Amino acid sequence: MKKGTRMIDIAESLNISVVTVSNALNNRGGVSPELREMIKKMADEIGYQYDNSSKNGSKSESVTIGILYSDSAIGGNDNMVWQMCQKISEEFVKVNSFVITENVSKNMISEAILPRLITENKVSGVIILGNLPKLYITEIKDYGLPMLMVECESENKDSIMVDKYNSGFMLADYLYSKGHRKIGFVGEISSDDNVCDLYLGYLKAILRYNLEKNETWLLSDKDSSGLMKRKFDIDLKTLPTAFVCSRDESAFRLAASLKASGINVPGDVSIVSFGNSFAAEMSDPPITSVGVDADNISRIASEMMVKKLNDESVSYGTSYIAGIIKERESVSEI
Repeated sequence: MKKGTRMIDIAESLNISVVTVSNALNNRGGVSPELREMIKKMADEIGYQYDNSSKNGSKSESVTIGILYSDSAIGGNDNMVWQMCQKISEEFVKVNSFVITENVSKNMISEAILPRLITENKVSGVIILGNLPKLYITEIKDYGLPMLMVECESENKDSIMVDKYNSGFMLADYLYSKGHRKIGFVGEISSDDNVCDLYLGYLKAILRYNLEKNETWLLSDKDSSGLMKRKFDIDLKTLPTAFVCSRDESAFRLAASLKASGINVPGDVSIVSFGNSFAAEMSDPPITSVGVDADNISRIASEMMVKKLNDESVSYGTSYIAGIIKERESVSEI
């Protein structure tokens, strides 16, 4: 990937941190006037583009944060992507800062094209929303900007994830509270860490409540080629009273398959799922689902990023945030 001039180039030349460079170029505190002038002189010499209106030395606490999201961010839930972008923006406005967003398309990834908000030095920090390839993330990290991951599987130490394990338990526990004692699981456990975590949470409820286990109640939602199944072949003789589905799309297709087989949802079989996406809303019936707590994640993300901008030594590790269950019409009480 072709790189232009970067903050890290200035930092390495002057043997200082990237955060110090960012603070100086954006006229934030914590940098002496002498060092600030030296950093801006170096930026001019190597052609690093920054806000020239700040060259008069006037102090401004305003910061611009970039949000990068992929076509498949948050499980392909476009509504959730825009909701998260909006709420994160609202949080940064509260601290006199701003957000710009950019979609990382499949073509950008395949052609190794980095986002313009990175290459054109438009932001002081980056939030990655949803999964991007590890190599692509590494290239972004090379620019030396403070970074935070949200719902992104990465080796990066600073990330915020929805707690899939407890979400799986929450869904099974919800069905148990409605009287269900025969509960199945839908998802390809071996292909996805998130699905595996959801399954382990489901299994915790099965073991805690000493519920019946039956291998025929564990359904994969992938075909032999690894693609999502369009419909499910279901053994109607051994049906449980409810299923926990690892994603809303699987729940949508399961409900349709059951209906085509003459099984009523939720009269005969109840269904819950993870994602709280458009698919859950549009299913017949609408699916009870656990989703992202966008308000809480946005608040925590903004707080973390502000601290990372002000102190390069700040590290959070991975923070797991509980999901929120949205009750709809797919569960009957026994």
